[in-house]
Amino acid sequence: MVTETKVKLRAIGSCIAPTACLVLVGAVLLKTPPLAPAGPAQPLRPSQVSLMVPNLEEALRWYEEILGFVRLSVVALEGRPAHALLARDSNVLELVDGGGSLGPARASLAGSTITISRIPLILDDVDGEIEQLRERGVEIVREPHASSQRNLRVGVVRDLNGRIIEVQQPL
Repeated sequence: MVTETKVKLRAIGSCIAPTACLVLVGAVLLKTPPLAPAGPAQPLRPSQVSLMVPNLEEALRWYEEILGFVRLSVVALEGRPAHALLARDSNVLELVDGGGSLGPARASLAGSTITISRIPLILDDVDGEIEQLRERGVEIVREPHASSQRNLRVGVVRDLNGRIIEVQQPL
């Protein structure tokens, strides 16, 4: 099968492809699984979610140690971390220091910013992930379950600031 890939570089870079999405971050190349053919509703596949956090250093520790994200970059302003970029599988997370303020969760969509009420995290094993998070003391809001309308297996947890993280696995 022949596929076409279009690349558009921005601050971190992104691309659009009919069967896969690649995210370029410096020298790091992340590949998401191919999108399923048209049919039932497909899960949201964000290339990046941005969160304002009250304490960037605490959030970095939590997302790295608890959720297994890998730090790609940290930008400091006036000697203090102000902005960080992390990745796990096809998920890219931008953390922005809010200087003690939580601020809304935000996602970028076609050049505009929208407020989101949950953070989607797309992984291969929802049940295993939820069990590991339980062992690490993370609050489980909803146990893994099948959502046939969304063609997903879903479990729901809270992050260190109380935000909802929806761990998703395509069925």
